[in-house]
Amino acid sequence: MDQSEILKFEQQQQITKLSQAIRIGAKLRPQTHLWSDGVGSCALTAAAEATGYDYGDGVGHYSFTIHPHLRKQFPSVPETVLEKVSEWNCSMSRERVADRLEAMGY
Repeated sequence: MDQSEILKFEQQQQITKLSQAIRIGAKLRPQTHLWSDGVGSCALTAAAEATGYDYGDGVGHYSFTIHPHLRKQFPSVPETVLEKVSEWNCSMSRERVADRLEAMGY
């Protein structure tokens, strides 16, 4: 299996945790620390993309649409946690953010 086939298979699986979605989405594009620059993705964008979110051109701040999408996908994750993920993304890899969320049960 090549990388694209692996990602397609993983995306078809039931994603039940935000940390899992970040890990899968992180395989799609390189990391950026400010939402998205059109090439890379932040932790929340990675999670959103792994769960089927299409954000158009991907440039700019779109937490007003990504947060509701992720809240719908992961209703047990409080908004305060999503805000914390945005903060962590400034100084951590998406994988490390996912590790923290997994330790918290998300």
